[in-house]
Amino acid sequence: MKLITRLLTSLLFTQFIFANIVYDMPVENHVDIMVYDLLGRDVESLYNGLAIEGTHTLTWDASHLSSGIYIVKFISGNTMQSQKVLLLK
Repeated sequence: MKLITRLLTSLLFTQFIFANIVYDMPVENHVDIMVYDLLGRDVESLYNGLAIEGTHTLTWDASHLSSGIYIVKFISGNTMQSQKVLLLK
């Protein structure tokens, strides 16, 4: 089951860069969504809490980060999924 259904990256609004992370929850569960750099360092926690059943959208403001490749990691229950994101400024 793919929980992160869409990852829209590099939407440029003047000097700010945003990425929308959309994920589906088949049942209510705790969710932890983190961003890491390629060295495995924790860059940012996007969400850590309860998510009800349904589709959810998070907006990640990445304007304070350097251009590069980042990993968005999604954990919920026994499910862990990661997605590479290319950030271009």
